Amino acid sequence: MKSTAAALAAVTETTDLMAEFKSNFETVMHSTSVDEVKGNLRTARIIQGILEERGFFYQCDDEFNVTGFEFRF
Repeated sequence: MKSTAAALAAVTETTDLMAEFKSNFETVMHSTSVDEVKGNLRTARIIQGILEERGFFYQCDDEFNVTGFEFRF
């Protein structure tokens, strides 16, 4: 039972990180405020590193909107 709860918690944490990355990345790409870009870029890079360690890589369209994540072994 504990392993199922731990797995569910890990999945929830990963999907939360994906949503936060998407928000920060898109803010960086569409913002005109230098201060807003700096803060969001720093956060996006940290989250990107965590997701890549877990095997998830983001995909975006031509307008720099995150369209999804790809899992790679």
